[in-house]
Amino acid sequence: MRHKLAFDEAEAMLTARFAAFLLEPKSEATRKEDIALGLELLAATSKAAAGLAAAAQWRLWAARAREGREPRAGFVQAVAGVIDAVRESPLTGDPARDWSFVKRLLRDSGDQELLTAAKNLDYLVAFNRGRRINAELGAIWGRDGCYTDARETLDMALAQDQILGGVDDPPGVQVMTIHKSKGKQFDGVFVIREGRHNGQRCVSSFVWWDDEPPYWPAEQEDSARRHHKG
Repeated sequence: MRHKLAFDEAEAMLTARFAAFLLEPKSEATRKEDIALGLELLAATSKAAAGLAAAAQWRLWAARAREGREPRAGFVQAVAGVIDAVRESPLTGDPARDWSFVKRLLRDSGDQELLTAAKNLDYLVAFNRGRRINAELGAIWGRDGCYTDARETLDMALAQDQILGGVDDPPGVQVMTIHKSKGKQFDGVFVIREGRHNGQRCVSSFVWWDDEPPYWPAEQEDSARRHHKG
């Protein structure tokens, strides 16, 4: 059955800017600046509380790299290795192949943060963003013979996609939370009710339309279980 996956779209788009940066032309002379910029772009993708401290550290490493003092930290070396690999490898001019090449380098790095970045890039395809990105990147390659200003081109492609508001969204089932579905104006919605049997009746964490009082929310069940054990 065809379906669509709802995910953290903002994080995936920020990661896509890092991938676009990797595709942009680079030289050995700008290597330190490229490493610094790569670290800063990755730091921008960290939104969770656990990632904020790491992002702050990445920005510190970026400042050191920009000063010509490349940190020897494993993460910095992994990022530098990916940047060097893309710079030294001839790109094909086929955006889909070159995008896949970047994802493969991120996975092959063995670094967990870069593996997560590769997964976020996969999500863009799941969110039906890949076609428009490929078209725009292909246009600048046809013009310049390289991916000049790929980040700016990516931003424009994503902005255009958001303006169109999913006109070309594929048919099928779209799986998302109730919060994510607000304002979508779907023709039909299936709400999956979480529930289980407590040995006496079916209980759930929210009240269903035909439930009869007294209701039995999940927290009440947990309280009863603790009382029984006591």
